Amino acid sequence: MQVRYVHKFCFWGIFVAIIISFGAVLYASAASGQESVTYELAKKIAARYATARWVGSRVGEGQLYYAPDGKPEVYFFVVFKKDVAEKSVSTLLEETATLRSRRIETEKSTKKVSTDVAKGQSVVVKNLWKQMSSPDKYGTVVIGAHEGREPFIASYSGLPPHIVLREDAIETARLKLRGKRPNNIKHIWQPPLFVALEVSEKRKTLDKVQLEVRGTKLHQIKTLPWKRPKLENKALQKRKQKWQSWRRCLSEN
Repeated sequence: MQVRYVHKFCFWGIFVAIIISFGAVLYASAASGQESVTYELAKKIAARYATARWVGSRVGEGQLYYAPDGKPEVYFFVVFKKDVAEKSVSTLLEETATLRSRRIETEKSTKKVSTDVAKGQSVVVKNLWKQMSSPDKYGTVVIGAHEGREPFIASYSGLPPHIVLREDAIETARLKLRGKRPNNIKHIWQPPLFVALEVSEKRKTLDKVQLEVRGTKLHQIKTLPWKRPKLENKALQKRKQKWQSWRRCLSEN
């Protein structure tokens, strides 16, 4: 069975979505004619942008995101701001999961209380969302994963989506897996608005449905179309020159 979910979440002025798809996970090389960018190079570039924006910060682990066509697209790097202890992604996921549990319990109890009490609890829920992303402690830098992308894509305060929204997305997926936890996860980036988790379970593809998550309910939606944009040769060459400049700069230091 192949099912896709969209989990919408607005943070730091950026509209983010989580998409979960059941089905075969595709692995492919970088876009044809565009040289791939190594994790090591991307992390070095991320460190330069991170320290330029947040003085005294350090770049932690990165996560490769793929385009909807299955090709490597961008890296999302965790940034630890000044005086914040570095942690592994697994530790950050555990901490986020604990905050999420508190958020879920508060959301459930909000439905059983008076309007005035519910308003107060809604504020608590918003604060828990903020604690999950922790914009005062962490940042995110997004770097291209192939030369058809700009070296620098974006940076913002707060943890990346594959940490903040992971458990919400997986929990939604379990509704269709009858309580089973998906065994394969792949991160998707669909510019300009969507990030995704593609989750697969070994079984035959019977049909395809798309569902939007609104609270705890699922609503069927239309397919999100995506087509890889074509770059003019001149624009592609300019981007390749930027990557070459970065390689020269980093090799000299």
